[in-house]
Amino acid sequence: MIVALSDARVGDGPAPALPAISLSYGGRIP
Repeated sequence: MIVALSDARVGDGPAPALPAISLSYGGRIP
């Protein structure tokens, strides 16, 4: 889960794949 959060923080590839994680981490959806 930590890895997913880290990837979501980058916000390019995994962010659209993990919108829930993105929103939870800071709402960064490209």
